Amino acid sequence: MNRKIFYVDCYYEEVKERNIGFIKLEEEGLFVMLRGLPSRGETVCKVYAVANENDRKYLMDIPLNNGYGQAQMKWSPKIRAQDCHELYIPIDHKRYGRCTIVPENIYNFCQSKSDILETAQEKERTLEQESPIIESFTDVMPVMEQDKWKQLCKNFPQVHIFPEADTIVIKPKDMVILTQEYHDLATNSFVLHAYYNYRQLLLLRYHQGQEEIYYLGVPGVYYEREKRIALMFGFEGFENGESRLVNEDRRQAYAGCFGYYMKQVNI
Repeated sequence: MNRKIFYVDCYYEEVKERNIGFIKLEEEGLFVMLRGLPSRGETVCKVYAVANENDRKYLMDIPLNNGYGQAQMKWSPKIRAQDCHELYIPIDHKRYGRCTIVPENIYNFCQSKSDILETAQEKERTLEQESPIIESFTDVMPVMEQDKWKQLCKNFPQVHIFPEADTIVIKPKDMVILTQEYHDLATNSFVLHAYYNYRQLLLLRYHQGQEEIYYLGVPGVYYEREKRIALMFGFEGFENGESRLVNEDRRQAYAGCFGYYMKQVNI
């Protein structure tokens, strides 16, 4: 079965702000997953296919729960894959989601590792301009604490994605907060590609008895081939980040789910 992944970006008027999810284009239909939408009490988000500025075709509703949602539709004689070159998702009177489906823009994890590295080079240059690598730990840590994790929590946003982990959000330039052997992750192509699409990386702390274990979490979609590519770049595990949308006590990874590829690190 042919399956392609494309990313949905949020725009404020004409300015792109960040990634808010992805769509999965399949032979039998279309799957859309949205995350982190501004939560103003809305329970439904509409998705349209755009032929031109004045021609929008309604596709589906996506039920929302605290800014998160997912839905699927099947192709029909009235709605075909070739009609969906661009998707439009209104969020509020100035913000909207947009996804352009152009074959040459598809990043396919079926590519070889050398192809991935070549694809990432241009994105690396863009990211270096937007988020240059910081040379020292103190450059990114204006608030100082004796306990390093407390210090990190005061200087970086905290999120609660996995109940068993303490988590902060970082950027490639922030790899200097890790011990020196992990600083080259700031230019790791797998890390940069994920950050380019999702604009976030996670640093997670797990408790194992008296020991604290740290992982770098790189966002992505789970497939066996993608898992093998992630392993080539040193990411040995995957955590399902979608399970709370489906079943609170179900954390298993399944084909097509959104989550985080994990690499153990030290701080």
